[in-house]
Amino acid sequence: MIRTPSGRNTFKIISWNADSVLNKIDELTAYIAENDPDVVALQETFLRPCLDLNIANFTTHRNDRMTHRGGGTAILVKNSIPHHSIQINTNTVETTTIVIESQPSNVAICSLYNPPGSPVRNLIPDLLKIFRNRSQCIIVGDYNAKHTSWSVATVNNPAGNALARFVRTSGFLLLAPQEFQSATLDLGISCGLNTGGLPRSFQRPQPCSLRNPQISNSEGIEQAILNFNSHIHTAVNQASKFKPILNSMSNVPYETRLKIREKNPPTQALAKDPIPSTQGGSQPTSKIYSYRPEKIKRAYLGLPLGGCQH
Repeated sequence: MIRTPSGRNTFKIISWNADSVLNKIDELTAYIAENDPDVVALQETFLRPCLDLNIANFTTHRNDRMTHRGGGTAILVKNSIPHHSIQINTNTVETTTIVIESQPSNVAICSLYNPPGSPVRNLIPDLLKIFRNRSQCIIVGDYNAKHTSWSVATVNNPAGNALARFVRTSGFLLLAPQEFQSATLDLGISCGLNTGGLPRSFQRPQPCSLRNPQISNSEGIEQAILNFNSHIHTAVNQASKFKPILNSMSNVPYETRLKIREKNPPTQALAKDPIPSTQGGSQPTSKIYSYRPEKIKRAYLGLPLGGCQH
């Protein structure tokens, strides 16, 4: 479940690596009927242009892999939700992206599949293309990225290291299964959205304890530092709240401006009695002036500027 910052719109999103969706169409249909999602993101659909994917009451958007078997992504959206699809050209990852037409800002939802063995150098630039100029966006899918930050019993791979570094430095929120698994590959990354209502399968796991990690070599030290920084970064993101200003800023009322003017020191009166400044030279005709300190002090205290009255 995701919510826009204004709280006006809530969407329930399901992401699933289908591994040939047509072979599991009955399972998918039953799951949708039972859980009533608004958006379903699919990866590894194994579809071809000659094959149809139709679910009652849903609009299908898809990008099939045209080169060889496997891959492909799709998004199913309820017919009642105003939206449109967009095409984002990426180097490596396979994507299908839609934009939900929402107020005060649209929400972009992307279904992503990063094939195993893809060049790691392309992963982060592809993600940045999807997030670019989109204040509210979520990317869910199969990243094929392994990292102990979201799967403690796995061994980090290059894609996982790149993704962990990207999330830590970008300020985006990583969403991963709450239950620790041996190898978690299906993840989500979001920005500008309240993901507090997400299902358990898409919530970022919290540190289970504060005990010292077991370190046996120098790489373990580096990994422990990365994990510690990641936990802090995630906690800050989850604790921070975004509150948009929905109404236009109005001018300060005239009566308020008068009161502010009354509280300000009477600089016009101070300017009537300038003294030559040494910064402008020793000649009394210099145009650079400074005000007498005693007059500034009396102005702030609300005392007469002319000195003591006898």
